[in-house]
Amino acid sequence: MTTPDADGYGLTRPTTPTAVVRLPAERPGPPPGRDELRQEISELRTDLGETLAALVAKSDVKARVGGELAQLRTRATQTARQPRTLLIVGAVVAAAVAGIVLRQLFGRGRR
Repeated sequence: MTTPDADGYGLTRPTTPTAVVRLPAERPGPPPGRDELRQEISELRTDLGETLAALVAKSDVKARVGGELAQLRTRATQTARQPRTLLIVGAVVAAAVAGIVLRQLFGRGRR
């Protein structure tokens, strides 16, 4: 046995603690006309198409990784072109070359 719910959504509550059964609620007002239904269907198709496109884009791992790599490459190129970065890289390279040369000159005499 069920009792009607007062919220107006067409819900019924069982008098015994079992389960709540949802019944379809009636739409207020007159039924929609053909033009309104066509417009609603068109909007739903558009929404579905956008959702599908988003899912396809998320599932295309290769394209996502490629896009991220392109961003990283651009950022690295911009960073490398900054004068301070070039100065630091140049100093590190010069120190490495100097170390190699000194090792070659003074390291041979100890062997």
